[in-house]
Amino acid sequence: MSQFAYNYNPRARRYVDLKTGRFVPERIVRQAVDAVIDKETQRIRDLSQQLADRAISLAQWQVGMLSILKPLHVAMAMIGNGGAKNMSPADYGFVGNLLKEQYLFLRGFVKDIKTGKQALDGTLLARSALYTQAARGSHEAMRERVARIGGARLQRSILGIADHCTGCLQEARKGWQPIGSLIPIGQRQCKSHCRCTMQYK
Repeated sequence: MSQFAYNYNPRARRYVDLKTGRFVPERIVRQAVDAVIDKETQRIRDLSQQLADRAISLAQWQVGMLSILKPLHVAMAMIGNGGAKNMSPADYGFVGNLLKEQYLFLRGFVKDIKTGKQALDGTLLARSALYTQAARGSHEAMRERVARIGGARLQRSILGIADHCTGCLQEARKGWQPIGSLIPIGQRQCKSHCRCTMQYK
């Protein structure tokens, strides 16, 4: 998605293709979100490989992680809110609270590395990737916030194009439910790897 080709309709909570005047399919928006997250995931895996190779210090790794995570989570939340121009101070505060949780997890990660609980092997790369993948949760959390503010009362879980955990299958089968009653994206068995999305009305 290009910021020059699309606009956002706040009433419909949908992006509009400026060339055609039609709503952009939600799957296209999600594909753009996934593409950015997957790109940043590779960056964070490369950073963690440097730590595993002792090419950088733990302090440098932590700074590098933060430099990737903050802008990524903010950007994904912005997309869920129709772009930067639609972000209010309250919206930024909402994202800040989401980031605080990630920072708390990261401190635990650093502690595990210091104590040797987390080995500097392939599991380090896999665990570090969870932090960028979790940006989908920030995107979906902002989408739910926008839907609530816009007056939506119902939500349903839509399966993504991927293997699905039992939790995702169960949530999708429930159909339309009151907002807040379904398990959020990123909090099911597949955690931050979840490629599902929510719809609201």
